[in-house]
Amino acid sequence: MLSEAVAAAEWGPVLPLSAERKPLVPFAEASRNWLDIERLWARFPSAGVGVGAWEGLLVIDVEHPNKGGADGFATMRRLVKEVGPLKRTRAHSTKSGGAHHVFTVPVEAGLRSSQGRLHGGISAPGVDIVTGRAVLRWPPTAGYVVTDPRAPVPLPAAWLRALTEPPRPPPQPVSLDASDKAERYAVAVLEREAADHAALGAGRNVALVAAACRVGSVMHLIGEDRCTAVLLGACEANGSLKEHGRRECEQTIRRGLRHGAKTPRVMR
Repeated sequence: MLSEAVAAAEWGPVLPLSAERKPLVPFAEASRNWLDIERLWARFPSAGVGVGAWEGLLVIDVEHPNKGGADGFATMRRLVKEVGPLKRTRAHSTKSGGAHHVFTVPVEAGLRSSQGRLHGGISAPGVDIVTGRAVLRWPPTAGYVVTDPRAPVPLPAAWLRALTEPPRPPPQPVSLDASDKAERYAVAVLEREAADHAALGAGRNVALVAAACRVGSVMHLIGEDRCTAVLLGACEANGSLKEHGRRECEQTIRRGLRHGAKTPRVMR
């Protein structure tokens, strides 16, 4: 274990872990110096290896649904579409069947750990971010196996932004000018579809496409941005904005609006 600890120090300060994967010494004793590491493992020769994340490491911890919780792997497939692709990097399998993907990050970014969410209103059930004042369990700590031995690569800029941007404020009510009969009709269509969608529970994603298509047929009378903002408000009301993220909801809305706009309603 001493040799494994010395090797792990290439990526950050190391400290010994108990069988319950708890640090056996204060964080201040974690070190990258081989003499310090030798002294630590002389005290705890069979201890597992922990690596401090505070010198520029971050782990995306993906949970396996076999414990009855959220499916982190399904969440990661959605996040890659919503936030952006990830490069192959060092990876470990966990005792519960999950996965750790290890990246480097700028220390000055001041990132913090989070559970089940990213910043900017992006929900991430079953996916935790471990960084900052945290200890990463490093193979061959019991139950953890290296599945990709390559060196950790930098976290992509799009993911770094998603972890540092402050949460977006909720959409504000949009004031619509209904100055003539055609526009009043379009406003009524939009408000009815938004109210119906806000009250939905199940099947919200499919219903959102259908609602946006219907609104799209009158979009030429009130504008795409107005229609999008009101429907986003409905998504916030029924919880789909929190579940799927603002970007995914907006993309779904605009796709439906543009499809509906191909067959505009003509006012006579």
